[in-house]
Amino acid sequence: MCGIVGAALNTPVAGVLVAGLKRLEYRGYDSAGAAIMGGAGVTIVKTIGTPEKLNDVRGNAVDKLDGKTGIGHTRWATHGKVSERNAHPHRQGKITLVHNGVVENYDSLKTNLIKNGYEFASDTDSEVIAAYLDSHASDLDTLLNVVKRLSAVLTGTFGIVVMHDDYPNTIIVARSGSPLLIGDVNDGERRGFMVASDVHALHPYTEKFMALQEGEVAVLTPSDVAYYDSKGNVSDVLFKTIPRQDDDEGLKGYDTYMQKEISEQPAVIRRLLSEHFDNNEIRDSSVLYPVSDALRKADLLHIVACGTSYHAGLIAKIHIEKHLNIPVFVDIASEYRHRDIPVKGKIGFICISQSGETADTLAALRKAKDYADFTLTLCNVSTSSMVGESDLHFPLLAGVEIGVASTKAFTSQLCALLMMVAASTDDAAVRERLMQELNHAPSFMETMLMQKGLIRQIATPVLKESRQCIYLGRGLLLPIMMEGALKLTELAYIQAQAYPSGELKHGPLALIDKDMPVVAFIPNDENAPLNIANVEEVFARGGKFLLLVDEGVALPAHFHDEMSVIMLPTGLTVARSLTDVLPLQILSYLVTEALGYNIDKPRSLAKSVTVQ
Repeated sequence: MCGIVGAALNTPVAGVLVAGLKRLEYRGYDSAGAAIMGGAGVTIVKTIGTPEKLNDVRGNAVDKLDGKTGIGHTRWATHGKVSERNAHPHRQGKITLVHNGVVENYDSLKTNLIKNGYEFASDTDSEVIAAYLDSHASDLDTLLNVVKRLSAVLTGTFGIVVMHDDYPNTIIVARSGSPLLIGDVNDGERRGFMVASDVHALHPYTEKFMALQEGEVAVLTPSDVAYYDSKGNVSDVLFKTIPRQDDDEGLKGYDTYMQKEISEQPAVIRRLLSEHFDNNEIRDSSVLYPVSDALRKADLLHIVACGTSYHAGLIAKIHIEKHLNIPVFVDIASEYRHRDIPVKGKIGFICISQSGETADTLAALRKAKDYADFTLTLCNVSTSSMVGESDLHFPLLAGVEIGVASTKAFTSQLCALLMMVAASTDDAAVRERLMQELNHAPSFMETMLMQKGLIRQIATPVLKESRQCIYLGRGLLLPIMMEGALKLTELAYIQAQAYPSGELKHGPLALIDKDMPVVAFIPNDENAPLNIANVEEVFARGGKFLLLVDEGVALPAHFHDEMSVIMLPTGLTVARSLTDVLPLQILSYLVTEALGYNIDKPRSLAKSVTVQ
């Protein structure tokens, strides 16, 4: 969850650290801190809240520091309340450290360290690592050897960046479960090396990166990197170029990142399609061909994900079973990884993740490698752990997504999954229909985005005064309504729950009264009469409705008189999930805006969930 940045440069690092932390806020924004090594030793500055507040602490303390080595951290709290004392960096003896992850056995380690005379200034598990390192490391070589063996001592996960008082130009980085990347900085007069939790933090300074793998350690100075593999042996340092992306440049005139990312979705889908499709023909692709070959050989598919990505998996199941005739099992990663999985036939394992670092999904992937015939990751981050550990990778090409509530990464997942189906089906008519709809999807998405004013006028008043809400959907629309309900919960703090429309009589009707808003989507398909009947059932019991209705659906007259109805443009059928989710994203955004909450930084959440 937390964001880490560190630097060993030939120029002052204060501004670089704070700027990097600002770009990592989506990983956690409970508190922030930085430690900078200078002529007077180590100076630590901490604050509750976001990294920009660091420059206001003690009279612009960070800005005034001229040290050339430093580390920084933006926190998503796991152990210990949100407070300045629990903010990173932590210091014990000559060790200063930042940490992302969870130390499960910290309590026993802490007890032993207290017996040996250590006192603790925080309630975090992370400070225990600093104390342990200090207790075992008298010099740099000793410290390096202790860090190499740290995974044998700590139960849990960690990405750490460490400084030692006696070595002012050096930082040590290590990874076990939590992502870290090293950047080679050669930016005008600025030279040296940096480390961060992801590429986004370092892209203003470099396009050359190396991702640490499990158990690897590196020592950074302004002039060199010493790199050690998981066995502790010296290894070659190999940087690869990851170009900056056009959408890596801030808000670009939008009020929020979520607003920007919602509006970017048509362009994102065009970019993804152009990478693999040439009009209605599949290009000779290094991605689609191996993926389709693998799918055709599978007897059963396991799709595993969390949150928004799980909803994409549910939609994929419907399309794969219908068009490829392959049974699909979809599970939430935190459940999948902790139970016995029946193994029968040739199993294909697909994990879906925006970040590629979600701890539960990564653990499920590692479990599946024992029995799956192939593993495939759909991911938006090419340097992620899941990509590195999977047999196959389908890049989502959504660009940097800063808003904690995922939007464009979700529609990229849907598009990629539909492209996989199109490339894998033996039915030429199905392939042609899918490809035609996908190619037209960006234009229809642009039309749907133009409904924002109508949604603001009609929909927002229905929900903004409510503390709970029911979403109803059927077929392909059920996972979309689940996603819409999740967005409203994440952003507006309204308890929203999606139900299959046909399940109303099996419990949810008991919740209906005049204060319970219900959001329902009525597509223009063969199930329209059933969906209208479901609405009548709820309305008869006093429910107040927001109806999203395809143009062309004939509604009873009293629906328009007694309910809030938004007639939406149509166009797509098989690929309609790409457009249907947009009004729900917009609705959640507008309700949150009306309530005055922080849209990009919902409370208690973070973009990348790297703890279990």
